[in-house]
Amino acid sequence: MPSAKITSDARLSEIGYGQADGLTFHEFAAKYPQIVEQWNQGEDPPFPGGESMAQVSRRLENFLATLSGRSCLIVTHNVVLRCLLGQRLGLPICFWHLIPVDHLEEIRTTYLNGRIYLDLTPLFLKKIRQQLVGKLK
Repeated sequence: MPSAKITSDARLSEIGYGQADGLTFHEFAAKYPQIVEQWNQGEDPPFPGGESMAQVSRRLENFLATLSGRSCLIVTHNVVLRCLLGQRLGLPICFWHLIPVDHLEEIRTTYLNGRIYLDLTPLFLKKIRQQLVGKLK
């Protein structure tokens, strides 16, 4: 049986929630209403003392560029997976938070000619479509 090298990479860490870490959405909205308003306007502000989706996406892309087509298993966090899916599906960043990623969701990709392509099941694509129906213009 072939052995696998197991490594850890900070670029696959969950989004940095900064001062929002541990707050419920209602607590966050009461403390940072300006950020919630920016989200409602389709913007992507960083969490106070934390990151934005664009920042997570950049570090994910930096990580993916190092793979060079090698076969691997990547275990990461919800927001990182939403960034992968949102970017590869060409969705505006303001909708990425709506992409349904279940706990332990398997998301397959294919590396071809220097690019990473999503290999999603019809059922998973249907889940994404249902979440976004009426939201995309």
